[in-house]
Amino acid sequence: MLEYLYLPQLTLLPLALIVLYLSAVVITVVNTGVYFQKPPQKAFYGDALCAAHLAFCIIGTAVFFCFSSAMWLWSAKYALSRSDRTWRLCVGLWAIYFFKDLPQLVIETVAITKIGIDDAYPFQLVAFFYQAVFFALSTMGTSATYAWYVAGALERDFGSATVPEDFFRKDPTPSEPTTPPPRMLHEGETHSPFTENPSAGIAFVDAAADFNNRYDDALQYLDGPRIQSVSPDSKYAAPPTVI
Repeated sequence: MLEYLYLPQLTLLPLALIVLYLSAVVITVVNTGVYFQKPPQKAFYGDALCAAHLAFCIIGTAVFFCFSSAMWLWSAKYALSRSDRTWRLCVGLWAIYFFKDLPQLVIETVAITKIGIDDAYPFQLVAFFYQAVFFALSTMGTSATYAWYVAGALERDFGSATVPEDFFRKDPTPSEPTTPPPRMLHEGETHSPFTENPSAGIAFVDAAADFNNRYDDALQYLDGPRIQSVSPDSKYAAPPTVI
């Protein structure tokens, strides 16, 4: 997914949305200034349509710069989890959809229908095409994310997919029989405390507990001459001496 393609501290999807919608805002502003606010177009379309186009051009631009772009950048750079990133991305998309894409497409469609495609101003057709593409993409994203969050809310409040109480208390059943670890081979000198017989140089330890006991006895055996006394339970205890 595009969300997982990382630039330096930025994800690609929010950055792409910021760049694409910036170009769409510029096209809308230019279309409003050079076409819809001219006296011939006001006389042809009427003051109401031209005023609505100007109003939603200003509202959409303000929403993009003041809210949606900030939410997308916040999602890309400062979100600590995937859920936070997705939520902030969706909120910015919903805002730009309801305050720019949807009303602008309705106004542009009414204008194109009234004047006709053959008689439309070329830049007006370019702006209408851009607006239709952005409306289609934002509609799919808004509807999908809205359905996702509503379904999650319904499941939390009214759903029946619950985890049994004893689910996490069950002992795991191994899929394959476990085999004991191999015996550890220890090589030592003739007087190594690891050997049962001091004359032997090799000893096998059959269990981890046996190895721990032998290891503790070895430490006591080695440290015996440096301390006042050692545990009397150890079979390697040395007489209390001081160096």
